[in-house]
Amino acid sequence: MASEDPTKVSIKLLIDQESNKVIVAEAGSDIVDILRSLLKFPLGNIARLIGKHQCLQRAGCLNNLYNSVENLSLTSFRTDACKPMLLNPRSIYEDEYSKKLKLYMEVSEPTGYFLCGTYLCIKTGSWFSHYKTSRCSCGELMDNPTDIGELKDSPTDMCLKVGTVAYKDESEGESMFFMTDDLRVMHGLPGDLMNILLNLGINNVCQIEEKVVDISSNEMSNL
Repeated sequence: MASEDPTKVSIKLLIDQESNKVIVAEAGSDIVDILRSLLKFPLGNIARLIGKHQCLQRAGCLNNLYNSVENLSLTSFRTDACKPMLLNPRSIYEDEYSKKLKLYMEVSEPTGYFLCGTYLCIKTGSWFSHYKTSRCSCGELMDNPTDIGELKDSPTDMCLKVGTVAYKDESEGESMFFMTDDLRVMHGLPGDLMNILLNLGINNVCQIEEKVVDISSNEMSNL
């Protein structure tokens, strides 16, 4: 069922013809991994992305909280870096997990790495920041961009290792999954499908229509 286009993934929809409603979706590990990645998505980014679409309204109190932080002056924060951290938060798993997905949803700027530019801090291998408005312990701005490769095998690598998780796809192989409209995910076993149909009061499988849909990265981001 995999799509031949590497920028798309396929999902099979089982539709009840009488109610014209999707009963369950059948998908491979690619789609399931994308759904899993939603659990590490920072809440602040959700509010920011929804706010970009005029046809959508941010959810109640989340809208108020985001706007309140957005309207505060920098003097209200402990450091200049605090405000962008809240308005455009990053997940520590962004590089280690999201970019390994078949459909990478680029919802934020690429992760940056910034160092202090003073000679002593460079010599001793100072800590790095993802935000160029952060200040080093010496008091200077950490606004010198660096490549992550330059941080390996250095004292700063300790911080990188703290936020690193080994990516392991437990659903690797030909495993299939069933997904319901309330985002319940289960292995694609025949018994599970029958239980879903019976719980919905569907006894005649002839009234079920199958439809395969291809989903692109842009469509997934819009969802």
